[in-house]
Amino acid sequence: MQTYAGMTDAMDANIGRLLAHLEATGQAENTLVIFHSDNGADPNLLPEQPAFRPWYEAHYPYTYEKDYGGNYAPMGQKGSYSDYGAGWAAAANTPTSYYKTFSSEGGLRVPFIATFRARSRPAKRRRALPS
Repeated sequence: MQTYAGMTDAMDANIGRLLAHLEATGQAENTLVIFHSDNGADPNLLPEQPAFRPWYEAHYPYTYEKDYGGNYAPMGQKGSYSDYGAGWAAAANTPTSYYKTFSSEGGLRVPFIATFRARSRPAKRRRALPS
């Protein structure tokens, strides 16, 4: 979760940098900005699933047994694959329930933020699909 938090923090900082650049260069008014996310955290632990093990080892040079045994430095780096199971997936989806693969809030609700100042109306939040 430390890697997850670090990546979230880096994403937030860099989105802020991009928006500040658009503002400073006078492009913010006429730029469509969209933020969209995946449908929930992944509950898998692929290295523990025998059917996926050959694929996993062929695509990711880091493994829990070989590299993460007390050394978490490779997590989040290019070539690493970190999954944290159902418990942390549920925590990552807070305040919604469950996670990817479930037909629930955590598996279906997806963040979507869009702004286009030249064309958009004041902020509006929807909790359901329009009818």
